[in-house]
Amino acid sequence: MMHAAIPPFARGLRLLFPLLLTAMTTASCGGGSDAPYTYTINQMTPFIEQQMQDDAVTGLAIALVDDQRVVWERGFGYADAAGNVPATQDTLFEIGSNSKTFTASLVMQLAEAGQLKIDDPVTRHLPGFSIGQPLGSFPSPGGPITIRTMMNHHAGIPGDLLNGAFTGSVTYPDYNARLMATLAGEYADYPTDFLLAYSNTAISLLSNVVAAASGQSFKTRSQRFFTDMGMDHSTFYRESATAPPNQSKGYVLGEEYGRFYCNIEPAGSILSSASDMAKYLKMVMAGGMGERGRVLKNDTLDAMLTRTNGSVALDYDTSVGLGWFLSDPEMAYAGRLCWHNGGTILMMSHMEILRDHKLAVMVMTNSMTGGGVAERVAKKALKLALEEKAGIRPPEPPAPVYSPIVTWTNEQLDAVAGVYVTGWGYDLLSRVAGGLQWTSGAGLAAEDSESLPGGTPRFSLNPLTRKPAAGADAGGGVQKLIPRANGWFSLADSQQNQYEFKEVEGRRVMIVHAGGRTSLRGERYASPAALPPSWLARVGRYSLLNLDPNDASRYLPEAYRLLSSGMELKTKDGLLIMEWTAGAQTGQQYIIHPSTGSLGYVRGLGRNLGGSVQVINTAAGEQIQFLGLRYAKQ
Repeated sequence: MMHAAIPPFARGLRLLFPLLLTAMTTASCGGGSDAPYTYTINQMTPFIEQQMQDDAVTGLAIALVDDQRVVWERGFGYADAAGNVPATQDTLFEIGSNSKTFTASLVMQLAEAGQLKIDDPVTRHLPGFSIGQPLGSFPSPGGPITIRTMMNHHAGIPGDLLNGAFTGSVTYPDYNARLMATLAGEYADYPTDFLLAYSNTAISLLSNVVAAASGQSFKTRSQRFFTDMGMDHSTFYRESATAPPNQSKGYVLGEEYGRFYCNIEPAGSILSSASDMAKYLKMVMAGGMGERGRVLKNDTLDAMLTRTNGSVALDYDTSVGLGWFLSDPEMAYAGRLCWHNGGTILMMSHMEILRDHKLAVMVMTNSMTGGGVAERVAKKALKLALEEKAGIRPPEPPAPVYSPIVTWTNEQLDAVAGVYVTGWGYDLLSRVAGGLQWTSGAGLAAEDSESLPGGTPRFSLNPLTRKPAAGADAGGGVQKLIPRANGWFSLADSQQNQYEFKEVEGRRVMIVHAGGRTSLRGERYASPAALPPSWLARVGRYSLLNLDPNDASRYLPEAYRLLSSGMELKTKDGLLIMEWTAGAQTGQQYIIHPSTGSLGYVRGLGRNLGGSVQVINTAAGEQIQFLGLRYAKQ
């Protein structure tokens, strides 16, 4: 089946389900196995095949490493299904945001050499960088945006200015200049070190920092880094001579959609293979020693893998180093660890290292629906390998300490009831007899909580913009929360998940305690008593005006497009809501707090929240701007 709208770079598009099922049972290329992990491999092989079949993943590659030994490298399925080319351990996949760990390493090399300090203000190396102060109310103005805060996602720089970040037949070498120009007319989401808010934009700008501090291009510096680790076929640049032709094609539900360029290179453009990534994993476990020499000092790597956000109250148990995440509740029983995941438009991956046991894994897929597969495969492989190596099995989940039900007064319940803005919309909590009625995802329509075709849940399609998956805890569920003697709330028949309401950093927040872990769910928000008439007059449906002519969204089925071509401004529950109405993020809601008649900001605590919503007056009329996207009323 051909699609006339698909450009030449995506030719060969066809439905491949019958071929895919055959591929997953026949196509593979076994790698070396110089350690006795037979049990792990025997268990993982059918598990991977089933996962791929269940989630329509066309090709996958895995590397499992024990310290300095590669114990398993293998490809499954196809790198090119139409051409009958199997995926192998040498197939190049896009590793997405795993690239950020490499970018952080390049920055730290310069810090070792004294060419920069990670606590330098970014303006010392990028004098053209500017951004407005955050619009919300904060207990402290924070400090300057530094290289450190950019590496650990605490800079407050808007996270996903993705218009043109992924393109089809052309690449934009000057994309960071576009980001800088956009940020000059923007406002920060938060003060520095207020909250972990993941930012592709901040990491992308680090290539300019590397170039300015070193006097060399980011391309030259990064290629030398790959060479020193023996990663001879890896690159940030698809068009590079070091990238051989065995690059995997990308797929959506078995249909080929060619290859896209990632223009935010430091944040997500690396092409690599399982065999090359095994060398990277070995370098980390060797304390910075690459295959051809030392690439980082041991102390430097330790600093990268040491928590940097322990004093940030709103981050709770989420631990981040420099370029790496350090907390994973599912694998916490294994001790110290570090991990990252990644997603481009079509390819998903997961990388994780158990530092105390020197076990590591990298899993890469070439399918948009492969994010969950990559994570599940990676973690199962680590669990089995850890059991085989050290006899350590996952423990039973900790049972919550029982706390009896108590009675709260109406005044106490009213004090915590209200609207709580979450990362994907808002929850409503209202006083009822004996507790709180909790409507999670109160603003979402029923269809917004459904999965996309192929079982991919909305709000978790791509790690670049990942939101919590839909379900009873994220969209449309109505439950009753009962107060307990410990001061928290839970369901009447279960204390597995418990909810705390408290004030932190001047915000009233809803906290989740589950499985021994504490995390932030939402921020209480009281909208203005009366929404300004100027904003009420703007209620209606809007169309996207400024989509880049080469943006990848133009080439994908509408349901899977990363950028929404439509937006609706509406009111509900006394809130002013901006909701995306098209693409993979359909149903994503942003709660706008009007500051003036033409300026507002998004409420909530998290990625892409806190930033400005601006009304731009043009000769053609008003336009609404958010995350670099401009919408006009239909």
